[in-house]
Amino acid sequence: KEVVLPPDDSETVPSPTEAEGKPRSKALEERRGTGIAVGLIGLGAMVYLMHRGAIRHLDLNSLIGIFLFSGMVLHGTLGSFLRSCYRSAAATGPIILQFPFYGGIMGLMKYTGLAVALADTAARWATRGTLLLWIYFSAGVVNLFVPSGGGQWAVQGPWVVEVATRFHVPYARALMALAYGDQWTNLVQPFWALPLLSITGLRARDIMGFCLVLLVAHAILFGTALGLSAWF
Repeated sequence: KEVVLPPDDSETVPSPTEAEGKPRSKALEERRGTGIAVGLIGLGAMVYLMHRGAIRHLDLNSLIGIFLFSGMVLHGTLGSFLRSCYRSAAATGPIILQFPFYGGIMGLMKYTGLAVALADTAARWATRGTLLLWIYFSAGVVNLFVPSGGGQWAVQGPWVVEVATRFHVPYARALMALAYGDQWTNLVQPFWALPLLSITGLRARDIMGFCLVLLVAHAILFGTALGLSAWF
């Protein structure tokens, strides 16, 4: 199938009457000033971090942030900004937009001490027989917020190694439990399917029913396997 692009109406802003007939989220995207507000918040945060010394120089991440938030301000509405991105990169536009925000989420989870809290919780409640299940299910939860293998390892890797050492669980088994958990909730966070959905013209909801069935089957199969592996 051909790629279905959003209509080229980036220069038009719907009237209040038109906006009322659309879903609330869609109407909010088309409100004049939403892009400006979000963009200014992002740019203001970057200026604040530069003033505090958290951003010491313009590295690649800083430039991405400047271009991302400046684009929102210049477009005026979030809807216009999204359509422009999709027209520029039809198959990868969603990925290009999501990666900066996933990086921000990863930073929040890593630098706020959440990783340490997860390690302490696992060490407090888990046993040698249930540790792999703890890693599996926690990896599934974290993957909903950081759907990137490298980013998830940056968040969870240190505490997984730490608790595996405490309970004398082989590192290979602990890392595989982490990988299985990452794969588990990918089924309801179809980050992997975005290029395919763009090419085929389908939406995530068109495949979500099949993914939910596989999600349940995955939890039963891999959860049982990880639980039994502690006895061998």
